[in-house]
Amino acid sequence: MKDNKSIYGSFFVGDFEIALPIESVQEVVNYPENITPIPLAPHFFTGLFTLRGMVIPVVNLGELLGLGSSGEMNHKKVAITTYHDIKIGLVFDSTHEILKVSHDDFNQVSYQEGSSHPVIKNILKIGERLLQVIDIENLIKVEDIPHIMSSVRISHGVQKTDTKTEKKKQAISFLIGDKKLAFPMDDIFEIIKIPKMEKGYVNYPYSRGLINLRGMMIPVMDYGHFLNHALMEASDEKQIMILTLKDDFKVGIMVDAVESIVGYYESEVLTISNLDMNQHGFYTGMLPQNILLMKADLFLNHSEISQIIKGHAKLYQNVATKARRKNTAKETFISFKIKSEYCFPILDIREIIEFPKELTRPIGAPDYILGIYNLRGKAITLINLDEAGDYTQKKVIIMKNDDQYVGLVVDSIENIFSIYVEDKFPCPDLMQNNQNSRLKGLVREFVLLNDGATIKNKPLVVLEALKFFQPETYKVA
Repeated sequence: MKDNKSIYGSFFVGDFEIALPIESVQEVVNYPENITPIPLAPHFFTGLFTLRGMVIPVVNLGELLGLGSSGEMNHKKVAITTYHDIKIGLVFDSTHEILKVSHDDFNQVSYQEGSSHPVIKNILKIGERLLQVIDIENLIKVEDIPHIMSSVRISHGVQKTDTKTEKKKQAISFLIGDKKLAFPMDDIFEIIKIPKMEKGYVNYPYSRGLINLRGMMIPVMDYGHFLNHALMEASDEKQIMILTLKDDFKVGIMVDAVESIVGYYESEVLTISNLDMNQHGFYTGMLPQNILLMKADLFLNHSEISQIIKGHAKLYQNVATKARRKNTAKETFISFKIKSEYCFPILDIREIIEFPKELTRPIGAPDYILGIYNLRGKAITLINLDEAGDYTQKKVIIMKNDDQYVGLVVDSIENIFSIYVEDKFPCPDLMQNNQNSRLKGLVREFVLLNDGATIKNKPLVVLEALKFFQPETYKVA
């Protein structure tokens, strides 16, 4: 005789018992250690995490159902549910049991028209127990829960697609609070320390004023405050990332810290659908490193931010400067410190990494070679041109020449800036004589850079990347 009973799994959210058809549950896992939050997401959406190369959006059932959230998150479990190749992780407190139930055990739940989250399909009555049954189909229709197809996988450094014909791109990652974000390199005009700001004329709570950058008046936005963080205090540790938008509009956003240069292929960027464009339209996807990738042009889609950018541009456009430099080429640099501040053209840099934990030091290597580091199958020779010391907080700038790789150990990454070619000059002997003795032979030229706080230009020495592959140029005489 045919058995018409269905199998359900039950689990607890607080004191409430919830049920799911067992066929909808792929597996149950511990609450992930690393989860990527999406800014401005609804309170019930916890973020994204990766499970064996798959990206899973996570929903806190207690928050979604209005039951509240109790206990430490690291003690909770996540049920990985699937519907038509779409996966969603549901956070709950504990599993209970497996139930075999018949059609007569269910009582249907009805909702008023326009209910925001009608995700309870039925009430399951088992003796004196009442279990609420989740409707997976309605769950995936809830606004602002991202849809990620289970067939989409990310590699975490192992390329799953043929990227031989793709051009590798770069992005700059940064922190706002606990959120790790990134902009493509092409979006970034310059990165500076926070200077003195003037009051703007188009103001919202997250609009911080204007900075004068070499005659350009650029509005600055506290993007963290826009994301409902506390108002960011201007300090020496904070930075302003100046972005270039279409039609040559500029805007600065305050960030807590600029982290690194991240390399990626376009095919590796995970597209996230079903996000409300009014709130989340600045994000184009997620990088393999679990970093949300943004696009500066999309700021213009937000009515208030667009008013800040376009309103100030109309008030402060410098016609004379635009006319004089309209057809002049520009070059982008990254500045860094080895006691003093130096810079490289951005095109000379492959990527920037943290100082590695393990190195292999060749026998008989000179003192300026710290060792060899294996970076994704590439042997990187690490060079230190400063005094030996604590390397744990240092960065490594990776450069390539033919099939050779060199990593320069630096104290910190300072800024990214663009200048006109006319602001580059040959380096005089007097300036070279003031350099670190091992850097003298590496000097290429210098640039004049406005410090953002005054109208005075400061000289910054440009180092020649190719000379790092010629050891005789930086040996101490």
